[in-house]
Amino acid sequence: MGIINGRGDWIDGQFVLNGNTHLTSSNPANHEPLFHTHTDTHHVQKACDAAHAARTHWRNLGPDDRWAHLLRFKTALESNKTTIAEALSLEIGKLRTEAATEVETLIQRFDLVQDQYKARFNSGALDGFPNEWLTFKPLGVVGVIGPFNFPLHLCHAHVLPALLAGNTVVIKPSEVAPLTAQRYAEAAEAAGLPPGVLNLVQGTGSAGAALLQHPHLRGLCFTGSWKTARRILESTLDRPEVLVALELGGKNSVVVEANADLDQATHEITVGGYLTTGQRCTCTDRIFAHKNIIDALSERLRQQVTGLHMGAQEDPSAFAGPLATPSGHRALEQAKAVAVAAGAILVAQGSAEQGGNFVAPTLHRLPDGTRGIPGYTDHELFGPDLHIQSYDDLDQVIEQLNHGTRGLSHSLFSKDRETFQYMLQHVETAIFNHNRSTNQASPRLPFGGTGTSGNYRPAGSYALRNVVIPVASRLAEPGEFTHHEKLTPISKPTQPPTPRVRIRSVGDRQRRRVLEKISELEARAYEPARRDPPEKLQEIMNEPNLLAQIAEIESTDANGKSSWIFAGYALARPLETVTGRAGPDRDPTLGQHVTLYSSAITVVPEFQGQGIGRQLKRAQIAHARTLQKPDGTPRYKYVSGRNRLSKTKAMQTINLELGAKELCRIQGAYGTPESIALYYQIPLR
Repeated sequence: MGIINGRGDWIDGQFVLNGNTHLTSSNPANHEPLFHTHTDTHHVQKACDAAHAARTHWRNLGPDDRWAHLLRFKTALESNKTTIAEALSLEIGKLRTEAATEVETLIQRFDLVQDQYKARFNSGALDGFPNEWLTFKPLGVVGVIGPFNFPLHLCHAHVLPALLAGNTVVIKPSEVAPLTAQRYAEAAEAAGLPPGVLNLVQGTGSAGAALLQHPHLRGLCFTGSWKTARRILESTLDRPEVLVALELGGKNSVVVEANADLDQATHEITVGGYLTTGQRCTCTDRIFAHKNIIDALSERLRQQVTGLHMGAQEDPSAFAGPLATPSGHRALEQAKAVAVAAGAILVAQGSAEQGGNFVAPTLHRLPDGTRGIPGYTDHELFGPDLHIQSYDDLDQVIEQLNHGTRGLSHSLFSKDRETFQYMLQHVETAIFNHNRSTNQASPRLPFGGTGTSGNYRPAGSYALRNVVIPVASRLAEPGEFTHHEKLTPISKPTQPPTPRVRIRSVGDRQRRRVLEKISELEARAYEPARRDPPEKLQEIMNEPNLLAQIAEIESTDANGKSSWIFAGYALARPLETVTGRAGPDRDPTLGQHVTLYSSAITVVPEFQGQGIGRQLKRAQIAHARTLQKPDGTPRYKYVSGRNRLSKTKAMQTINLELGAKELCRIQGAYGTPESIALYYQIPLR
């Protein structure tokens, strides 16, 4: 195929091709040029400015509207997954099947991230503590710098959480895979993401350095080497406002106990060491085998490794493809030469295509008594080579694993779960598996390392924690405070006595009497778009399962005679009887048949501000808790409803105090395009 001419950088919703920096990628299987584009470090400034300008609108959309945009992005990735996978395979050297799998992980991550966001990042009152709130705010402009081995997956794992949480993003992808990065930006273009929300600037380390220096940057998610990470940390020393999350490499090890299942260990070690041509940050580098089984394990591994073939991307017989870069090829060969010169014995060697960046898979054995070889056992190789060494004392192995500062992924093969628990407690690492390979991490778990393998800010299921600010709030009613014993009490002007309020339920026979008062109050309190027409209100009041409550305020005349005056009402009904709502109350998967819908709580205008709405809501919740099914179990699990943003701030506050969780926001729900309905759900505990 001929060389593909690039479209440039994706900035503010369009491709920008001009620039004085040339960027070219080639096929690592044969070094033939694939792709050529132009870029410029000045584009980083433009991209960050665009992200900064877009951040307020994107944040204010709310999670549900942002999710609607991201679903279109998901659809665009899915529609173009073949061309994306082809670019990935050609530029990185991955087998076609593995490239296709990586693209599938992009698509699957959408639902995973949304589930994690809903489960852990709902803003509102703490359960059981209605006056203590936790709010998750986006950082702002988040930069993502990605690696070459998973050029989309390891960017997307940060991009998607950042966008869903309300941040805007600037990506600096690996210069090894610019065509792959362009395909990702083209999916954003096809999805119609709002301009400036997602930006992508190609380039080398100078582009990454420019990103770090931009004054609007508030977060940086980096995946790569410790050497680069150290420069990032140095450049942000005087920028404490920038949250830095690092995913780095490791010196990953497998420990094989004398009682291990050797067939299982052999299979998992082979997968761990040679998958993706050993170019995963969690790939196995070294094996500690108990002295009683090292010979048997070495023989099994010899048979496996000898049969491995590293071939071209489309070769169905290949276990993996070429190394991605010539520099990676040279570094691996130099390290192996150091090992052999120091006495390491070549146990097995597979086969590989000739030319390009192909390298045969190898297995070396260290001489007994050798703890390590400088230049070989003390740094990440990032290629298809393993070494095996014997041990007798498990605590000495733990000491070796903890020597130095790398702590990413290790595994133990043993029939003894107690040994696993012992090592889990004593090995300084962030991923520790039992009878599994060191790689193939789960997206439902955190992913990251310690020391020079990370900075305690894992991605995976914890990625959202790196792109939000948790804001703590404690609330009190006006005038409410606990007097400090060493402060002089402040005299207050005499306040009129708080009027007595009573809440009572309205039975079937009484509803007709209060219907006129409710209709009159709706006409006073609501604009036409929010009112129920008289016939609709009549229909609601006739529903057999309606929960109708009214608030009355005590009034005393000049003769001292008391009477009760209508002050407000609350209506609630089974969610399955509610019609004409656009929100999640129409979705039975959210508990339609176990939910009471709070249709309305309204207070007479001249009585507002006296806590009557709060009393009505609490009475509604309390009554809902008492309702039972015929078998005696609770009738309802939730009370749900909706509030109009900017019009019902008091009720939103009350709902949050009662433990409400936001379900979604829908624009145009009250008859005007700018009106927004917030749908909420209160668990009944």
